[in-house]
Amino acid sequence: MTLPRRFLPQVSKSISRRCARRTFWLKPTPEVRHIVLYALAVALRGRAVAFHSMVALSNHFHLYLTDLAEPGEASDLPLVMAKLDSLIARALNAHYGRGENLWATGSYASVEIHTDASQESQLVYLWTNPVKDGLVERPEDWPGLMFLPKDFGTEIEVTKPKGAFFGGRRPKGHTPGDPDALAEWRAELVREEEEALELARERDRAQGKRRSKRRQRDVEAQRRNRYRRAQAEQGPKRDRSILPETVTLKIAPPPSPEGWSIERIRSHYQALLDAELDRIHAQRRAEGKGYLGVAGVLAQDPRESAGSTWPSFKTNPRIACKGNTELRIQVLLELQAWRRAYREAWLAWQDADADDLPFPVGTYQLVRWGQVEVRGTDPPRLAA
Repeated sequence: MTLPRRFLPQVSKSISRRCARRTFWLKPTPEVRHIVLYALAVALRGRAVAFHSMVALSNHFHLYLTDLAEPGEASDLPLVMAKLDSLIARALNAHYGRGENLWATGSYASVEIHTDASQESQLVYLWTNPVKDGLVERPEDWPGLMFLPKDFGTEIEVTKPKGAFFGGRRPKGHTPGDPDALAEWRAELVREEEEALELARERDRAQGKRRSKRRQRDVEAQRRNRYRRAQAEQGPKRDRSILPETVTLKIAPPPSPEGWSIERIRSHYQALLDAELDRIHAQRRAEGKGYLGVAGVLAQDPRESAGSTWPSFKTNPRIACKGNTELRIQVLLELQAWRRAYREAWLAWQDADADDLPFPVGTYQLVRWGQVEVRGTDPPRLAA
């Protein structure tokens, strides 16, 4: 049994997801940017999750959200991530004329945020990611999806991308949106047609039917015309999509001290961002490093990879308590106690003869699908 994932109410989370094999399927073309933006807005629609910021790099994305579920309620955050990942994967697979998995094996990475310093660090890291990696000199230069401090407290009306495919049965003859994928698709159609005509010629020769070249061309033209008429007679296909034509995306300010205005929140985080940019620029200048630039980013082949997928074996954090070591120890002990309480309740729930034990607050799947009881409003504690 894998370790359960905890979803504490009213806790912010830093989330990331990487493309399979570190490929550039999220290359920030206008079409891909529109697809990701629409998928994000649809995934968040009607959910008890506050969205604060996001950056979509060429081979991964970072999100910063706050879970607004009340104690004892099932979190909506897993539903948001499932919808977001699914819509992006389906649309981009159709966009590139491909199949199979778009995302790396496993699930998304998620870190609980427990201090103001951790929140500031996570948001600044999100905004400076394309700068730190040497892609562009300023966050606002990034051609992909990026929400900055100036966007806090705003709303965006997002329209459904024309021609994008988000699920169900892909229409027959659906053309890829990516130019290279479209060229490959058309070349494949030509090959298939040539193979079909060659099979027809071989069948005619086997039947002893000799035709002049002109007669052969006429027969092939008639065959193609019959196919086109049959396709035209089918008429337009009914739109079965249940996705909205327009959806509103709200960019909420992150949790801040009481009494802070939206202007103060924006200026506070902009100052942190500017300071970190100065540090990154100075470091890159000292190392003699430049920037790839927007043209270089858009020239990348989405099928290429950023490098090896061999694991780094680094620590995979679950919590962030920057600037407060005592709190970090306490939260880690709480997480250990939570897992123990969850395991005990799960074993009792599996045993038909045992009395059911309440699950600890932060339990997700069994609350939503198993209708189990949740204990109290705070996670269990384990003494240091």
